[in-house]
Amino acid sequence: MTTERNYTSLNLDRNLITSVIDRFVTENTLAIREQGNRPGGEGTRIVIGRVGIEDATVDIYFNRDGTSTLQWKMGKNRELGLALSDALYDTINPDEFQSVNMTIIGVARNDIQSIIELIPTDDNLIFEVAEEPIAAGIRWRIRCQNHGDTLTVTHYTSRKLQIQGRPLSSYRKLVYLLTDILDLVGLEMVLSRQDESVTEIVRQDVAAEFLKKMLPNSYGNLPDITRKLLVSGQCVKLAGPALPEYSMLLFPELRSLEGALKAKLAECGFDSNQHDFGYFFERQADRSFQLKASFNGHITEIQLRSTLSDAYTFFHKHRHGLFHMDSFAESSRKITGLQQLLSLSETAYEHIDKLYQ
Repeated sequence: MTTERNYTSLNLDRNLITSVIDRFVTENTLAIREQGNRPGGEGTRIVIGRVGIEDATVDIYFNRDGTSTLQWKMGKNRELGLALSDALYDTINPDEFQSVNMTIIGVARNDIQSIIELIPTDDNLIFEVAEEPIAAGIRWRIRCQNHGDTLTVTHYTSRKLQIQGRPLSSYRKLVYLLTDILDLVGLEMVLSRQDESVTEIVRQDVAAEFLKKMLPNSYGNLPDITRKLLVSGQCVKLAGPALPEYSMLLFPELRSLEGALKAKLAECGFDSNQHDFGYFFERQADRSFQLKASFNGHITEIQLRSTLSDAYTFFHKHRHGLFHMDSFAESSRKITGLQQLLSLSETAYEHIDKLYQ
C-alpha cells in the first residue's frame, strides 16, 4: 500500500524552488503563466500550462518556522499541480523529514566561537545569534530572519558540540562553516546520534560538504553518478564505524577513480571500452605504471602523462590487491583500521581531483 504524502511543514530548500520549477516546465514542454507572491500571505504562487490543457496552480506557503507547505488542490488541473508538487517534494533528502540531533566530539571552544561569529556574515541571508551561558557550557540560538528557521547549538566543557533543529538555512550555514575545522583525521569523531546506544549514518549534506573540501578543484565537474557514489561512501566513513575489515569502504573511491581515468583517456581520443584498461599503460621495474611511450604523440603534455600514470599506478595496486582473493584466503590484503582507510581515501581523492579539474 502506497503511503500518502504529507505536503505540509516541509524542510524545503527555498533556494531550489525556481530551478526545480524551470526544469519541470522544460522537461514537460510547459509554460509558466504566472509566478509571483502568494495572495494573502508569505509564499509563492505558480501557474503553469500549455496549449490544449487546463492550467495548474500551486501555492507554496512560507511558514514562520522556516518550513514550507505545498497546496496543489486548486485550479482545474490538479493532476499537473500534484506532479509539480512532487518534483519539489523529491528535492528533500529522505533523512531531512526529521529534525537534526547531531553530536560532534572533540571541538574546542575557541573553534566553535570563531565559527559562530561568522554566522551573521552572509551575502544573501540575514542571521541573528543569541548567546546563553549554561551550567555545563554555552548555548547559541541561531535564527534566519529571511525564512524564520532556528537552530540550537550547544558547546559543553567536555568539548562536545550538539546541534539541534531543522535542516534548513541556519543548519546549512553552520555545516558549511564547520568543514573548516574538521579534517580526515577527525572524521571518525563525527557522530549523528538519536540516543547513546545507536550511531546513525551521517547525513548526506554533511557528507557532501566534506566531499567539496576533499575535491576543491573538481567537485562541480564530477558526473552525477560519481558524486552520488562518493557521497554515499562518505556517509558511512564519516560515522566512524568500528568494523573488523574496511576494504569495502574504499570501493567508491576506486570505482570513481576508474571512471576519471577512462574519462580523461576519452578526452584524449582513446577508447578504454574497446581495449582492456591496462592496454594503455606498461609496468616499470619499480612496479609502477607509465603511459605507453607510443601514446606520447597523442598526449604531449608531460604533466598530464604523469597524472594519468600516477593515478593508474594507485588504482592498479589497490583495486587488484583489495578486490581479488588469494588461493589462501587469509593471505589476501586487508584494511584493518579506519585510519588506514582514510589515508587511502585521501590519496584517491587527490588523483580524482587532478583528473576532473
